[in-house]
Amino acid sequence: MLVIFNCLQSSRCWENLLGLAGKDFTIVAASRAAMRGATILKASDDKTRSLNKNTLMAFSGEAGDTVQFAEFIQANIQLYSMRNDTELGPPAVASFVRGELARSLRSRKPYTVNLLLGGYDPITKKPHLFWLDYLASLASIPYAAHGYA
Repeated sequence: MLVIFNCLQSSRCWENLLGLAGKDFTIVAASRAAMRGATILKASDDKTRSLNKNTLMAFSGEAGDTVQFAEFIQANIQLYSMRNDTELGPPAVASFVRGELARSLRSRKPYTVNLLLGGYDPITKKPHLFWLDYLASLASIPYAAHGYA
């Protein structure tokens, strides 16, 4: 089971991502505040993208980078599914995302995006949670966070 929570905007909910993987579930939570420094620009920004039926990506970072990178990843995962008539599992999606972040890091304009990738693998029947940062570090962990509160 994959559960998505969006943090309600309040004075204590800043730009952050939280994730938790249990025995048979993954929870990913993202604040809805779009911020620049300490200024809240938008209080209803969705920072999650469903990549396929069993995988969700939550992102934070520079406003333009996050949306462009999330749409790029979402489109490529969907393209792979259409071409190969199969869906990638969460570990394969995480590996692809890490590769794209590493490729952009070596370019002149790298993406400044931090990610939590959560999902449930229907083949192995196990939940997964991956932590990725803008330097293309990838870690599979039981709980994770990005941001500040």
